[in-house]
Amino acid sequence: MEIIIRSAEDYNLPDCSWTSNSPVYYPNPIQFTGPSGMESYQWIFGDGGTSINQSPSHAYAAASSYNVSLTVSKGGCSRACAGRVQVKSQTGDCWTSNSLVCIGTAVEFDGPSGMDSYIWDFGDGSESREEDPVHLYSAPGTYTVVLVVREGHSNKGCPGSVLVRSQTDCDRTANAPAPDGTAAQLAPSRGTNSSRGEVGDDQASSRENRVRIYPG
Repeated sequence: MEIIIRSAEDYNLPDCSWTSNSPVYYPNPIQFTGPSGMESYQWIFGDGGTSINQSPSHAYAAASSYNVSLTVSKGGCSRACAGRVQVKSQTGDCWTSNSLVCIGTAVEFDGPSGMDSYIWDFGDGSESREEDPVHLYSAPGTYTVVLVVREGHSNKGCPGSVLVRSQTDCDRTANAPAPDGTAAQLAPSRGTNSSRGEVGDDQASSRENRVRIYPG
């Protein structure tokens, strides 16, 4: 007896294949991309969250691996495709930076002292071998940064991320009112590279992106 195995296309089942930018580092969201031309989409993100958009973005509350399912329907037929995504922990325990910054302001990285070597990957195709490099990004966005340090015969990799905000976002934040007793995020205007700036209560700060707590 001949056994014929038919594919989904033989039954005109809709395409439910999807992709994502996984893995990402917490707390960055994962961007999902679903197939086009479907009549409906039902995403189940594995953490209780759902979406009916074709290509949703979803932020997970913790670093982990999650089972994701997309069910699509078209022409009276439905089909589901499952997969996994990964959210990695921010283990950048061996470096710090002044992220977040406004576009046009350099990110200042602070690596651990006393290492035999440093290799910084800034996430935009640029690298540095300095202990405490300064890097200027050419476009706004969230960049995954990895520092690999060597001490003796041991290497350690420290991933993390920095956020470079657009000038529009910086202008909006700088112009927002600060209620009494709350924190106001202050950002430099376009082209500002000064190390000092006035913050509205006649106190000066040396950081380009500053948080001042206004008294109640």
